[in-house]
Amino acid sequence: MARAFIGFGGNIGDTRQLITDAIVCLAQRRELSILAKSCFYQSAPVEALGGDYINAVIEIETELSPYGLLHICQAVEQEFGLPVIAIANLAGLMSFLTASSDTQLTNYLPAVKAYRDKYGI
Repeated sequence: MARAFIGFGGNIGDTRQLITDAIVCLAQRRELSILAKSCFYQSAPVEALGGDYINAVIEIETELSPYGLLHICQAVEQEFGLPVIAIANLAGLMSFLTASSDTQLTNYLPAVKAYRDKYGI
């Protein structure tokens, strides 16, 4: 099984409830298990208008392919109006891990490289 992290955020409407509902929706999917959930975090908008953002992250375990997981996330996006936006890409993550002096982080580099080699992303 693979681990993944899914971030949620928004600043329109009752964002806390929308995020909670989206997480509950994902928890009901048999294709994945939620391992952990962060607290809600409030942050000021950056290069955007509106009020503060409410954000949360979940850690999941799944046997889905990256595209299968994306499909499920897009279904949640449509149902709850929470857009799926990539805030990091694999190349950026690999650069960050390669440049890091934190051995706890650099230990992940072989797994990230193996992921890239397996899925070609």
